[in-house]
Amino acid sequence: MEDNKPWALISEVGEQGYIEEVTDIMKKHFQIICHKDFLQNPQLHGPKIQAMFVWNAFPEAEPALLGSLPSLKVVANGGVGIDHLDVPYINSLGVKVTNTPDVVTDATADMALGLLLASARKIVEGHQIAVNPKTTHIPQSLMGVEVAGSTMGIIGMGRIGCKIAQRGKGFDMKILYHNRNRRSVEDEQALGASYCENMDDLLKESDFVVLAVNLTPETTGLISHRELSLMKRTATLVNVSRGLVVDQDALVKALHSGTIHAAALDVTHPEPLPRSHHTLQPDSQSVFIKQCYGHRELSMCSFTKAMEDDKPWALISEVGEQGYLEEIIGIITECFQIICYKDFIQNPQLHGPKIQVLFVWYYPKPEPWLLSLLPSLKVVASGGVGIDHLDVPYINSLGVKVTNTPDVVTDATADMALGLLLASARKIVEGHQIAVNPKTTYIPQSLMGVEVAGSTMGIIGMGRIGCKIAQRGKGFDMKILYHNRNRRSVEDEQALGASYCENMDDLLKESDFVMLAVNLTPETTGLISHRELSLMKRTATLVNVSRGLVVDQDVLVKALHSGTIHAAALDVTHPEPLPRSHTLYNQTHNQFLSNNVMDIENYQCAALQRLLVSFNSCFGVLASDYNCAVAGKTHCRRVASCWITNFLQQLTDLLLSKRQMAMEDNKPWALISEVGEQDYFKEVTHITKQHFQIICYKDFIQNPQLHGPKIQAMFVWYYPKPEPWLLSLLPSLKVVANGGVGIDHLDVPYINSLGVKVTNTPDVVTDATADMALGLLLASARKIVEGHHIAVNSKTTYIPQSLMGVEVAGSTMGIIGMGRIGCKIAQRGKGFDMKILYHNRNRR
Repeated sequence: MEDNKPWALISEVGEQGYIEEVTDIMKKHFQIICHKDFLQNPQLHGPKIQAMFVWNAFPEAEPALLGSLPSLKVVANGGVGIDHLDVPYINSLGVKVTNTPDVVTDATADMALGLLLASARKIVEGHQIAVNPKTTHIPQSLMGVEVAGSTMGIIGMGRIGCKIAQRGKGFDMKILYHNRNRRSVEDEQALGASYCENMDDLLKESDFVVLAVNLTPETTGLISHRELSLMKRTATLVNVSRGLVVDQDALVKALHSGTIHAAALDVTHPEPLPRSHHTLQPDSQSVFIKQCYGHRELSMCSFTKAMEDDKPWALISEVGEQGYLEEIIGIITECFQIICYKDFIQNPQLHGPKIQVLFVWYYPKPEPWLLSLLPSLKVVASGGVGIDHLDVPYINSLGVKVTNTPDVVTDATADMALGLLLASARKIVEGHQIAVNPKTTYIPQSLMGVEVAGSTMGIIGMGRIGCKIAQRGKGFDMKILYHNRNRRSVEDEQALGASYCENMDDLLKESDFVMLAVNLTPETTGLISHRELSLMKRTATLVNVSRGLVVDQDVLVKALHSGTIHAAALDVTHPEPLPRSHTLYNQTHNQFLSNNVMDIENYQCAALQRLLVSFNSCFGVLASDYNCAVAGKTHCRRVASCWITNFLQQLTDLLLSKRQMAMEDNKPWALISEVGEQDYFKEVTHITKQHFQIICYKDFIQNPQLHGPKIQAMFVWYYPKPEPWLLSLLPSLKVVANGGVGIDHLDVPYINSLGVKVTNTPDVVTDATADMALGLLLASARKIVEGHHIAVNSKTTYIPQSLMGVEVAGSTMGIIGMGRIGCKIAQRGKGFDMKILYHNRNRR
């Protein structure tokens, strides 16, 4: 009987509480009473209530309320977090506390993907509600429908269709597909996809129907009245093919009548649609992608009170680029009444007594005079990990809690650390400036920078951020050293591939990149000064993502100026921003950029390596000793010079007898472009001259009849171009050596027809290109170029919040072309916990 069902207390029914559908389910098992009705007569209702459902922290399970519920057996929280509940106290009353683990796991993952998710998870509606200044609550209807575990039917299983299937697997979706030709068994197994020979079967079974066909006469109008009527009433149609594949008028009718649930359209016909088209009307289910705030709004709602005036007051810095962004303010105001510091200071006697929370974001600083004006203050909440700028003991002595946000920027800081390292090593800032300069006519060789892959990174401070940095470094095949107050466990070291340096000096001496990730304490203030910098390699780079005061900045300027170290990449300074007159700004070239020819030597001399291989083919001479030397070479410039010299000696031995080499004039001749920034560095040219007589193209062209017959090797570095007229002037030519991987600019069959070998330098830039790929990705995501420009701009007075950029860790990276370079990029992406997708001509 109805009267025998247990009673449950809930918040309310409707958009601000439990939606009707959920309430109907509850009523099958409980008699329910809303909180507002309960409050009308708690003496009558309290004794019969055995369960209390808490949704968005309401009703609040406070002692006063619990005291009026003597028969209460369970407090059931509608979410994972129970930090807003006093569990020990509730348990002491003999009352159980339950939550709903995993309820938002899939939902959070769903937010990563495109149109399908924008429709299913109502991202556009969520965005509009989140930024609406009139928003006071988050409607339950925004939860949308489940994607994980649903069935996706793909019509058109070409390259695009396969990629969609691959992504669907990540959501544990059942994949059906219909295609003109069935895929191979191997493809189906790899994608977890089942073939539907009859498209009607797919339409009937699918929760999401995705169109990925080419537009042909056969596919024009493929989806019309009949096909839509076969789909589930709960199904969503997603079109990423062509607008004409769908009969749009039929689609409008299907949406309006409820024949299908929704449509997510990437394409229409025409594009754009006329503004009066029915698809664009307010009742249409079509969606377009916008950014939304995910579940932050829901988590913040745990603070929401029943009435606006009952929200606690919070003091913040300001709204805008120098304070809190509008989007964040929209979330905060759902839970607090806020007052900006500039308004507070106009009348602190009026505002001070009501403020219970102080949010610190750069400022306001919780100094004694300010805290004395806030007698009701309960919490100082610092928007970051470090709290070294707060006098915690003093604040606690006032009975005020201090909170920070551990882990919230761990991945972001680690991303920035590697981004800065790569920006310095691969000269991304300088490259950007050259690339956009209208006066640029060539790309200087010095932009190649220094090697990251295979180098040694020393991390000082192996906490959460340090470990994440080490994890990312593994993706670059870096040797990881670390120094920490306490040694990590053996398991941690093995997982990170990190070696402990008990003495920090050892780390400084061995590292190519020294990474600072320590907290600021009295012990770490000035940690890096004269002595420490003098211990570092002259080729080393210092990267600081901790605090500006960890480094003696005046000493750093001198070290950069004198060449004591190679470069510095700084995420932090003291103060922030630095005074525009600070001498560190005179060293911006070294902060991210400085001249280094080591990579140029590796790159250009690989062409010499290939020359030897070609001469082996010509003369039958083995070069195993040299090839072994190359395979084992280090990135040290001195060693690089040695193996270049050894190679050139072998090469000249091939071309000339020992007796002939007695005289300078008997060295073989090589044609190069020129010496300098537009081609070969002087250092490389100097080594080459020990074994070749070289002639630059501009000198050669003055008298080609004189020089042409003696040239046996031509090095192509941008130019000279081995065109027929030039080759006809070089009758003794044996090899055209291209200084790069691609040879699409060379007419190889024609050159070979002249009896001339063509070589390139595979693998010599594989790591460098992969480094650059991740460097560019991070520079874009973390706005490194913009940040650098703002940091060195003499007019900078604050750091805009928009510089935070976007998340890299945990994101999805799709690689098109999975050759040597693609594999190296994927390897580096793993260090960022990225999901790696790839497309290649042949599957790996």
